[in-house]
Amino acid sequence: MESKLRTSPLVCSSEEAVEGGREVSVAVRDHPKGAGPGAAWRGSGLLLIIDDHALVCEVLRHVLEGQGFTVLTASDGPTGVALFRQHAQEIKAVLLDLVMPGMSGKEVLKAVHGIHPGARVLLLTGMPEAEVKAQLGHTVAGYIQKSFHLDNFLTTLRQVLGE
Repeated sequence: MESKLRTSPLVCSSEEAVEGGREVSVAVRDHPKGAGPGAAWRGSGLLLIIDDHALVCEVLRHVLEGQGFTVLTASDGPTGVALFRQHAQEIKAVLLDLVMPGMSGKEVLKAVHGIHPGARVLLLTGMPEAEVKAQLGHTVAGYIQKSFHLDNFLTTLRQVLGE
């Protein structure tokens, strides 16, 4: 899979790519300096992204590092759980894709909560929220449906972090 990240003052986007038989295209628009959700809030600390789409990880890492976070990424469940185990006391939140091949997001969530029951997990999924809640109950700190706007993503992350 080929992935190219292009950035400019206004746009962070990636060229379309095919992953696992699905076409993935991610575009995140930044706001001009002094405007938008990042203007009033900057984060800090360590976040872990677990998503099987490299493009999603790449773009979210770019956005979150621009907001002041340090970011770890994992492209599958076992790697994500291993990174969480290694850094559990430092990680402020896990951003987790629910649908992944091999170890599912549901299994990763269970493993993460087994390591640290109070871990904050923000689900990133294409599934409707009602369907996710029916499957998982209220075991996650937040939920955002893909595709999402940067404003909504940062607002939800801020709420998950309690900031």
